[in-house]
Amino acid sequence: MIPLYNNKTIRSIEAEAFVYGDSFAVMMRAGKAIAQQAILMTKNDNRAILIIAGPGNNGGDALIAAASLRETGRNVRAVFLGNIACLSADAKKALAHGKPIFNDFADDDYALAIDGLFGIGLARPLDDTYKETVHRLNALSCPVLSIDIPSGINGDTGAAAGKAVYATRTITFFAAKLGLYTGDGAQAAGKVVVERLNFQGNATPCGFLLNDDDDLNLRQLQRHKNTHKGNYGTLAVIGGATGMVGASVLATRAAVRLGAGKVFALSLANPVPLLDWSMPEVMWCTATADILKTLSLQAGVIGVGMGTDSAAKRLLKTALTLPLPLVVDADALNLLAQHLPLRNLCTNRKAPLILTPHPTEAARMLGSDTIAVNKDRVHAAKTLAANYSACVILKGAGTVIADSSGWCICAAGNPGLAQAGAGDVLAGIIGALLAQTQNAEFAARAGVWLHAAAADEQAAQSGTIGLNLNTLAETAARRLNLYIENQVGD
Repeated sequence: MIPLYNNKTIRSIEAEAFVYGDSFAVMMRAGKAIAQQAILMTKNDNRAILIIAGPGNNGGDALIAAASLRETGRNVRAVFLGNIACLSADAKKALAHGKPIFNDFADDDYALAIDGLFGIGLARPLDDTYKETVHRLNALSCPVLSIDIPSGINGDTGAAAGKAVYATRTITFFAAKLGLYTGDGAQAAGKVVVERLNFQGNATPCGFLLNDDDDLNLRQLQRHKNTHKGNYGTLAVIGGATGMVGASVLATRAAVRLGAGKVFALSLANPVPLLDWSMPEVMWCTATADILKTLSLQAGVIGVGMGTDSAAKRLLKTALTLPLPLVVDADALNLLAQHLPLRNLCTNRKAPLILTPHPTEAARMLGSDTIAVNKDRVHAAKTLAANYSACVILKGAGTVIADSSGWCICAAGNPGLAQAGAGDVLAGIIGALLAQTQNAEFAARAGVWLHAAAADEQAAQSGTIGLNLNTLAETAARRLNLYIENQVGD
């Protein structure tokens, strides 16, 4: 996994780098790296490159890039916005290198615009002058390259402080910044390129980026010849009240596809469906506390389409009191938010517990609001994990997975998952992995990754609009099988 760093640690890395070399020399390397990215992004496009330089060292990097690009014969319009008297010594040197300098730009047809307004040091909303500049940058028809982090994005949280630049690509220095991979930052950053500037620091990361199949021990799911269905876990999916049976259908089908040995659908519907004709191996029955107690289960998923009435509450209470690895989703999360005794059952459990809220559900569980959750998604996930003694999956752009051992962000996924039912498929996938391993950390990370990576595969074929949730788990299973086959073959 790729280490992620917060602003404080990045500052310490920068300070360490400056100890080993002249700070202006580091700025020169950064500027030349920006120029190289600009050349890659423009290729044979000979139109002018617009560079917007702000009042800090980010602006200095941008102005060095302007000088480097001019040396290659490129037409550059470098615009400086700020108070020259307030510049650092390095930025003043860069200003001299970057001449000629302008104080405005025309909304012309550029090959590329480079955003060097603000870096990770910005901790406030942009003032009106810079807001207007950001608005004009975002309105340009050309690609945008942001330096270190898109201006207006918080490096610690990924939240936009009002207006923010939305880049095609971001070149970030020394190490990967947390704010580039979750919340608004996940959209604003575009493709992220990490340029270490020939420096390897020893700072401790605050978290990690889940970025590849190799980041997970997926090989543990390999099947051996001398096994039977009992070796792969029995899972109960509890929910599917009247009018919401589809949620249980999506979750149970996903669980079968991802390898659960047996799957029960415990439904609150009246009447309970006799079976799912497309997947008759799923066993449907009425959801009662007695049935839940008598089934020999290795894991459960509760909440998908369950509702929040008294029957649903009783089922959740029963599930939480059993020594059963459990995925708690959707309406079950709302019940936890509403009832303190149920929350207390979570903290007293010994069996693995995975909670899968979207930001609004997380806000209810925290007694907060959705805006506050999205302002610091990592903090919200970590707080929930501590409050509920659980592994927490905070869904959204840059899904955060947090537990007592730390946290990571999933790099995969796309807006095609922003439709009803995507969370039900995810719950079923995670439930299947939990039934097979009884390992909450693995089931959460592998489930989120496979679900998101499968969505990316489908979107690459058909786009993000109208993603086919009915085949999403099948795509995830195919990806998993191919990975295991390639690993076993090595």
